[in-house]
Amino acid sequence: MEINIPTDLKDLNPQMLVEYSEELGKRFATGNDAITTSQLRNVFSDIKRIQLNWKAKKMTEEELVGKLQLLKPKLAYAAGKPSQRKKQDAIKKLKNELESAIDSVVNSGDKKKAANNFFNLVEAIVAYHKYYGGK
Repeated sequence: MEINIPTDLKDLNPQMLVEYSEELGKRFATGNDAITTSQLRNVFSDIKRIQLNWKAKKMTEEELVGKLQLLKPKLAYAAGKPSQRKKQDAIKKLKNELESAIDSVVNSGDKKKAANNFFNLVEAIVAYHKYYGGK
């Protein structure tokens, strides 16, 4: 089953969030697109740091958008690392999924709701990755 992320992440309802995150968590835990837990956690730690500052109201919506946009070069770096050549295609697919979700927040009419959905989505992807045996 393929779930497409809404173009505005504020429209991501809980059922869609669970289905989409389960699909991605499973895809990146098994088969040809499998990535390691440490590769996923590297990205997740940056996102979690942004989330904590956002929830503590230490940044404005404009600053949030800037921090999310700056995740894109970090994702590109992770996908292009020479040490990751073996899993480069899978990391590029993760990069594309997360960039799509970032764009869905950046272009949202309700950045607060979209950002909260984004953070919940990423957290759920990590959980399902672990559930499906991500190494």
